[in-house]
Amino acid sequence: MRLITLVAALSAACLAAPDAEAASVSKRLEIAAAPGKVWAAIGGFCDIGSWLTIVVKCEITETAGKKVRTLSTGDGGVLVESLERWDDATMSYTYRIQSSPLPMENYVSTIRVSGNGEASTVTWSSNFDPKGAPEADVVKTISGIYQVGFDGLKKKL
Repeated sequence: MRLITLVAALSAACLAAPDAEAASVSKRLEIAAAPGKVWAAIGGFCDIGSWLTIVVKCEITETAGKKVRTLSTGDGGVLVESLERWDDATMSYTYRIQSSPLPMENYVSTIRVSGNGEASTVTWSSNFDPKGAPEADVVKTISGIYQVGFDGLKKKL
């Protein structure tokens, strides 16, 4: 009888508290440059330091067979990110933040270039779990970082 009561209580608790969904951010930039040119500017894992102006230094190492980049920001922050997937054919790469001063965890992001001729679309999207700050604040911060990156990319190209 105790087991039945325990199972019923656990079932009720699971139904009453659905799993939280990860937060997400996705931004797109339309740019008047050929996709190959845009990919050449952003496709290298440490190229981010040349267009995301808050990054003052990018170093690449390899850990357990994966490329890892350490980004230093102008305000003294350090982010460590691992390259999860890189695909030159689809002009995209996916990375995961291993450590960061940002109030989140489980951050996974993809940067992708698409288009044809002299017009491109850059899509930067991510999923993550806010931690220690309201979701809306974390989403606003990530969205702002993406915008700074897109502004820098427009200047670079």
